[in-house]
Amino acid sequence: MIGYLMRIGCSNCIFFLIFASLVFANSFEDIAKQKYILNLPYNKENIITKSYNIHTDKKDFILITLFNWDNDELGRAVKKYSCISIFDSDVIMQGFCFSDNIGIVANKNDFFTLTSLWQDRIGNITNTYLTFKLIENRFYLHQYSRELGHIDEYIDKEIIDTTHIYYRQPRDDPKKENLIPLDSINDELLQRLESGNAVILQNRETQ
Repeated sequence: MIGYLMRIGCSNCIFFLIFASLVFANSFEDIAKQKYILNLPYNKENIITKSYNIHTDKKDFILITLFNWDNDELGRAVKKYSCISIFDSDVIMQGFCFSDNIGIVANKNDFFTLTSLWQDRIGNITNTYLTFKLIENRFYLHQYSRELGHIDEYIDKEIIDTTHIYYRQPRDDPKKENLIPLDSINDELLQRLESGNAVILQNRETQ
């Protein structure tokens, strides 16, 4: 569309489309915020929303993340809560909330991954990953995993010591008889998956 407008000399139209896309994204964020705001556990003034495009082989979706938190006496976000909304056109198709932050959203083909990042004051790190796959126009949990490691201060590099794979659909449900819909994700479900038969991979450098 933008290329067509440039060819016909409609430069003002390009700015209109950019402005319209920003307004469109903000409207999705407002819808998601109104859906969850009454049940948010922490300070209602501490809310950040972000918008992402999810491109799949069949169609595109809009993903909205909402982050809610409380600070400690030093102003650090110590209590965290996030909600996810997936829009198909202008309607929320799926969503869930859990007690963590979302640092990165990555999308490739029919998959997208939510990454939660944490680091303590002495350099220990925890990276948590929730990967979802589009199956027949719905998103389902594909993999839930966590990396534990540390920051090597001498080379200023993140070192992963252990990887826990709590759930992987091809491994745990190869016949797709008990798929886990994105809508069903919550803290209790994630804890049950963590207490199940997780596969633990040790980094070769630490063996």
